[in-house]
Amino acid sequence: MQENDRGNDRPGARRWSPFGEGLGVALWTSFIAACFETMIVFAFFDPVTLGFEGFAPSLLAMRPILYAFGFFFFWFFAFIGTSLTAYLLGSGPHAAARGTDRPERP
Repeated sequence: MQENDRGNDRPGARRWSPFGEGLGVALWTSFIAACFETMIVFAFFDPVTLGFEGFAPSLLAMRPILYAFGFFFFWFFAFIGTSLTAYLLGSGPHAAARGTDRPERP
C-alpha cells in the first residue's frame, strides 16, 4: 500500500484537492448552521403571519415554499461566512510558511 493511500479502503482512491476539501467543509458546515437557524427562526415566527393578514387562504398553501426560501436564504449567508473563514485561514502568513504540501497524518 502506498504512503498516500493510508486510510483508504478503495484501491485507486484519490485524495481531495485542498480547494475541493475546503468547499466541501464550507458547504457542510453552512448546511448544518442553516438547519439550526431555520429551526430556531421558524419555531417563533410563522412565515404566513408576517405581514400577510389580508391575503387569501391560498397563501397557506405557500407555507412550505416560504420555509424552503427561508432555509436557502440562511444557507446562502452561512455559506458566505464559512467560505470567507476558510479563505482567510488559508491565506494568512502561517499558510505561506506551511506550504502547499500537507503533513502526513499518523
